[in-house]
Amino acid sequence: MRSRGALLCDDFFAVYVPGNNVLQYPPELAKQLPAGSTLQFQIHYTPRGTETKDQTRLGLIYAKESPRHEVRVAAIAPPVLRIPAGAANHEIQAILPVPFSARLLSFMPHMHLRGKAYKYELEDPKGIRTTLLEVPRYDFNWQIQYRLAEPIEAPSGSRLHGTAWFDNSSENPANPDPSSNVKWGIQTDDEMALGYLEYYVPGVPAGAKVPSAASSMRRDGNLLFDSLDRNRDGVVTLDESPAPEMFRVADADGDGKVTREELRELTRRRRNR
Repeated sequence: MRSRGALLCDDFFAVYVPGNNVLQYPPELAKQLPAGSTLQFQIHYTPRGTETKDQTRLGLIYAKESPRHEVRVAAIAPPVLRIPAGAANHEIQAILPVPFSARLLSFMPHMHLRGKAYKYELEDPKGIRTTLLEVPRYDFNWQIQYRLAEPIEAPSGSRLHGTAWFDNSSENPANPDPSSNVKWGIQTDDEMALGYLEYYVPGVPAGAKVPSAASSMRRDGNLLFDSLDRNRDGVVTLDESPAPEMFRVADADGDGKVTREELRELTRRRRNR
């Protein structure tokens, strides 16, 4: 058995995936580990036919002085992931709104054996997109964290786009089963489409609370609506929705368009279930 995978949340203290190495921040940056914290490890094991022992360890380097900025983590993730059997270049898109001005520090895309390519883009409040990172040949065995030489500004009201491509065909030598329709899951023969990124919020001291864009989207239909309405015409159409099943449920009057009110009502119902 061996650990293969990544955390499923929109924040984590540390992560290891194949190809990763030691991570050390410059003096003005650090992650916070509050006093009295309990470290919870989420490890994905894949059986290999023989019994073995886990040897997981975590090494820490403590900051000698109080850092100016706290490093935080977010993840761009689609609400639904389904890859058809035999699809050689299946595309999955996801969006993460930026509810406050932030400075981006690094990127780490995470997929499994069918992962083919990944691209990060920043869409500013005027709708202009800029490519931040493009990984044209993703390799599950070498999931590198790409650290920026200088932070990139992500202004409040902008949106981060993550686009993943998957090869579920027989031409992919790593594909465990080209005949299967693949869904999200923690096992290596399932799939994920996570665009992890590190950032800090300028002007906010280390340890201070900031809103989470991902958790805000789960709670607030307005933020979710804004992230889906790509052409900003006031409605969400099927081609803008990453989840056709969710779209059909949200489209209460069946007119082929989801309004802000319809999505807000769907969010309210799901939250109160």
